[in-house]
Amino acid sequence: MIENNPSNVSSGFEILLEEVETAIAFFTRIGASAFESQDFCKVDEARTQAEKITAFRDKVAALRKEWNAIIGSEAEEDEATKAEC
Repeated sequence: MIENNPSNVSSGFEILLEEVETAIAFFTRIGASAFESQDFCKVDEARTQAEKITAFRDKVAALRKEWNAIIGSEAEEDEATKAEC
């Protein structure tokens, strides 16, 4: 049987998603500050970056979900294999 630690990947997804959320919050703050100072070009730039990062976050979340589905099915297979051995 191949030993694997899928929790490392799950932890990696969590760390990545936390950092991505931090980046979104950063651009949100920049946009809010720019809006207060009426620098609308900077508002648009911050919004665009936040939208791109948000789309990236959604992709990572979908990959995490896919990973969990794969690991869930592998865990079931491992249990069945253990029962056979």
